[in-house]
Amino acid sequence: MRFLEVSVREQFVGDVRIVLDYLSDRESMLQRNQKPKNPEEVMRMLYALTEDIRYLDNIEFMKENGGRNMCDLLDAAENKGLQKGLQKGIQKGLRKGRKEGREEGRKEGLQALITTCKELGVSFEETAAKLKEKYSLGDTEVQKSMNLYWK
Repeated sequence: MRFLEVSVREQFVGDVRIVLDYLSDRESMLQRNQKPKNPEEVMRMLYALTEDIRYLDNIEFMKENGGRNMCDLLDAAENKGLQKGLQKGIQKGLRKGRKEGREEGRKEGLQALITTCKELGVSFEETAAKLKEKYSLGDTEVQKSMNLYWK
């Protein structure tokens, strides 16, 4: 069915033509913008031919509003995919943003503690001990922060 010549496919009408065009030439199907007369049967046929469960999941969608055409189905699938991608992107951005925000806040806190201690005359060693205690830092991180902000 998929490899039928256009001249042969054009001899078919109705729902069979929709299925043939969908399988072999989606552009032609989209241009014809035809609504299936029997949307449930068309969707079940497409499922039988492709084993794609999404056709069965969209039977009710195809019946809505007095019937929909295949363009509606493809547009809905595309929009659903875009929405999923957008939501994943937002969640990923939020996670990354929170992590970066926490890191930035931590750096600012370290800098504020070190500069305040220095301004108040607290020794280098005492300030380093406070960093280790307040921020649970290891010796290497304490030394790095002290070198960076003790000016």
